[in-house]
Amino acid sequence: MKWRFIFVSVIFIAGSFFLHSFSEINDAYEFNRFWIEKTHGVGAQKFDVLICGDSRVYRGVSSRVIAEKLTDYSVFNLSYSSGSYSDFMLDYIEKHLNKGAKQPILILGITPYSLTAKAAMDEHIRTELGRKKEEILEYRYFKSVKNHFEALNLNTIMFKTREAPAAKYYQKYNYDEGWVASYKNPADPKAALTEYTRDFLNNKVSHELTTGLLHRISKWTDKGFRVYGFRPPSTTEMVALETKLSGFNESDFVKEFERSGGKWINLDTKEYRSYDGSHLDENSAIKLSNTLGVFLQRETGN
Repeated sequence: MKWRFIFVSVIFIAGSFFLHSFSEINDAYEFNRFWIEKTHGVGAQKFDVLICGDSRVYRGVSSRVIAEKLTDYSVFNLSYSSGSYSDFMLDYIEKHLNKGAKQPILILGITPYSLTAKAAMDEHIRTELGRKKEEILEYRYFKSVKNHFEALNLNTIMFKTREAPAAKYYQKYNYDEGWVASYKNPADPKAALTEYTRDFLNNKVSHELTTGLLHRISKWTDKGFRVYGFRPPSTTEMVALETKLSGFNESDFVKEFERSGGKWINLDTKEYRSYDGSHLDENSAIKLSNTLGVFLQRETGN
């Protein structure tokens, strides 16, 4: 009996270590597969509705929820980390919009950082576009490994079988949507403030980028595209920091946005929760997506 107990204990400890290690491998695999699929797979197609912006948008808006309101439209979240509204990114967005749709729609999540010179380097999307063909094929078509990981669903196992460590970051990759549901346990709504203070150091909102975006919106609306803008919800502290350091004047920008032919969507930021001061948790992201979907449903008469 004693030896049996020891044997079972050893097996349990070894198994726990294996699951933990395997889960970390799975996280890395899923991360790479998501971005490759978003850039070279599903996201390489054309869509009737595109949701664009930076990480607040790719973690904050579910295209599936919006598509449930716009039943005759294909919808995709084309946002990237630190995404900008540079000419490069605007060209990329237009390339993936289905211009033959009855009402092509662009939903632009506007953050102050997305209009800065640092964001305009577009490092994330350029990295994804620059992946080697061999790597793309490996992640997109190595189905035996992919299916094995999906069947195990190790992230769920780890969350259920042991207490999450401090500041555990959770992500759920929704490949067909281009959306990543996320949260941090425990949440810290002030966590991102220091990082954003650094981000705006010698990096204010660019007049050139802002003018370029407004000019492109005019061209898009002249072509018959519907262009909607909104400020992704964060926290009161984050908005105050961005107002103080970025040089972004939201009310002035909204006026110019609408003069250019776009339509601004006003949101009650108090309805949403951010787990780090910048990004919405999963429940709030779904709530925001539903709000956007209902708004667009009324706009299109769908």
